[in-house]
Amino acid sequence: MQFGANETVDRVLDGRIKIIQKRKGYRFTEDTLHLCQFIRPMSPAKGIDLGTGCGIVAITLVVEGKVDHMVGLELQQELVSLAERNVALNGLEQLVEIKMADIRRVRELFGPGSFQLVVSNPPYREIGRGRLNPSLEKRIARHEWACTLQDLVKAADYLLAPDGVFGFCHLEQRWPEIQRGLKYFRMEVCRKEIIYGPGGKSTGLLLVEAVRAK
Repeated sequence: MQFGANETVDRVLDGRIKIIQKRKGYRFTEDTLHLCQFIRPMSPAKGIDLGTGCGIVAITLVVEGKVDHMVGLELQQELVSLAERNVALNGLEQLVEIKMADIRRVRELFGPGSFQLVVSNPPYREIGRGRLNPSLEKRIARHEWACTLQDLVKAADYLLAPDGVFGFCHLEQRWPEIQRGLKYFRMEVCRKEIIYGPGGKSTGLLLVEAVRAK
């Protein structure tokens, strides 16, 4: 497989996974790896990663045996191509499927309740809060330019099977809004963790696991 001059190949999970990334542009962060660790094993199960980026979450969950099959949904064509290459690089073409699609239009692709796991590391910041990155790729990844928190929870509500799990990462400061959104779609939080950085200092990020309210 050929790699571009603007690309790196990084190894995760003690080298078991290889991920192609751009030197300049979207790159996965530590919170992505924390999210993968946070998700509990669900096998046998089928999952979907909303906003898959380079595909690292979908690939990692399959390699770790937490699910049997993953779909990675991504809006940006360049990232779709990158994720597809990463799937091929790790020999997972039969277990991980990448689709180019808008999270807000999942009803056009899948039936209701199609997945036992919905996972996402979405854009954290609302439009108008913080500096917008001049790179469209980074802007869509960091700000709610193409997917709001409400869009995310609405998509998860549609895609989740009755006994499904919704796992995601978000800003701690938006916790009240997260609670309201989940409650509106009849979901309840069963697990929540704060991500801590070096020295035990909070990064300001939360990991959340939600299920349908009983």
